[in-house]
Amino acid sequence: MTIYHFERLFPNEIEARLKSAPVLVLSFGTLEWHSHHLPLGLDGMVAQAVGESIADRLDAVLAPVSYWAAGGVPYPYTLKLPISVIEPLLVAVFEQFAEMGFRVIVAFTGHFGIEQTLVLKRAAHTVMSRSPVTILPITTYDLISPEAIPAITRAGRDLAAASGGADLVKLDAVPGDVRLDGVLGRIRAARPAPNKGKPC
Repeated sequence: MTIYHFERLFPNEIEARLKSAPVLVLSFGTLEWHSHHLPLGLDGMVAQAVGESIADRLDAVLAPVSYWAAGGVPYPYTLKLPISVIEPLLVAVFEQFAEMGFRVIVAFTGHFGIEQTLVLKRAAHTVMSRSPVTILPITTYDLISPEAIPAITRAGRDLAAASGGADLVKLDAVPGDVRLDGVLGRIRAARPAPNKGKPC
């Protein structure tokens, strides 16, 4: 896998990438409660891993993941930035990368609340309406196809292996009488039942 990390490239290397493949991948996450058993930066970690997979497949430049996003859940330790702040920021970011010479921008968000999804797509539309750049704003649920499964699977593996192999899913951190508040969807993580010496 060859990843062209924007922040590690020198000016002549950026110029070469713009000549051969003027494609940029932007990954977005947030800092948000995901219950007791998951890290606060989960969305950004997933976005980073999926962004790397997209950049590798497209031979694109990968920008550093951004943790500044719109909206958030009503739980502690959550950064909830308003659309009025994030939308003009995204418009400016898209426009400036376009001015550098990128002609295609893939904007992937691992934080896919309705506010972030709306602001990402609206900012992309605003910039494309007045610039020749093409922007593809996508979220995790946009990638549910056979071709996307390897990227999502790798994101899960990378999350498990992040921080030098530290376990970033800690079901034992959830008190036995506490629900996994803040977890959306119908899938529940089951904690293993204690072994009381009975045969398995």
